[in-house]
Amino acid sequence: MGSKTRAATATGKRQSLTGDNDPLGDVKELITEMNKTLIVEMNKTLSDKLDSVESKLENNSKVISELTGQIKELFGKNKEMEKAVKELNIKVNNQEDNISKLTSESRDLKRIQERNDKERRELLKTQEDLADQLALIEMRQKELILRLRGVPERQGERIEEKLFKELANWLGVKEEDLMMDVDKIYRIRGDRSKKFKGPGDCLIFLNSGLLKDKILQRKKQEPLVIEGKSIAIFKEVPKRFRVKRLKYKRLTDALSAKGIWYVWEFPEGLTFTFKERRKTIKSIEDAENFLERSGKELLGGGEEAEENETEIGH
Repeated sequence: MGSKTRAATATGKRQSLTGDNDPLGDVKELITEMNKTLIVEMNKTLSDKLDSVESKLENNSKVISELTGQIKELFGKNKEMEKAVKELNIKVNNQEDNISKLTSESRDLKRIQERNDKERRELLKTQEDLADQLALIEMRQKELILRLRGVPERQGERIEEKLFKELANWLGVKEEDLMMDVDKIYRIRGDRSKKFKGPGDCLIFLNSGLLKDKILQRKKQEPLVIEGKSIAIFKEVPKRFRVKRLKYKRLTDALSAKGIWYVWEFPEGLTFTFKERRKTIKSIEDAENFLERSGKELLGGGEEAEENETEIGH
């Protein structure tokens, strides 16, 4: 009996604790509701976060997809670039080969040009030497011809008789003897006489070199004067040699100003005596060097100029 009574008492207590009259029931319900609300909110927050993460993942996927496309595009362009670079390298190599060939051809052309220039210089020298030889032959042919410049000219004159008489008196010989050594005499009307409107030059063709030397020597002692005019007497010189001599005018003018007699050399150059020493000038370079060394003394003035040019041509 006692035990049954205690069991019943315990059961009743438990029922009172769990029944409607339980003082913690409302708290439990409140807690339960709060937990549900919290769980819902947490689930919503988690859901929102998941949605945000999914959105970001989706965006990242798009970005990754775009980057992947760009990378593929770049790889494609890189291949095109590699191809273009290879083609460019091939072109560069071809250009280098062409440049190498052109350089080689240029060297060959330069050697050919140098050889041609050398041959041209040799040919020009040969031509110059040949022209000098022809001029020397011409000069030998005219060796016995003297030119008189400034002889007064008269209408209807008989120039041979006039010059025979004047030359014979000047040389101190008989006219008959002079005629034996003279082939012919005549007057010419050259470009010079037309240009300066003066009398034409007279040419004397000699038979003897002795008479030629005698006339030139006499000229040094005393000029030939006809009708009050001093007559210039020249040997005939081919134009080629006269042109060459123009280069030496500065030197010959200086020598003439000092009264220094000079003799022309052939095909060019001249010989004279300076400070008791015989000097031969063979080229214009020699002439310039001489004037540079002795120019002050030579160009400083001196005796009155003496006519010492004995050679001329047409």
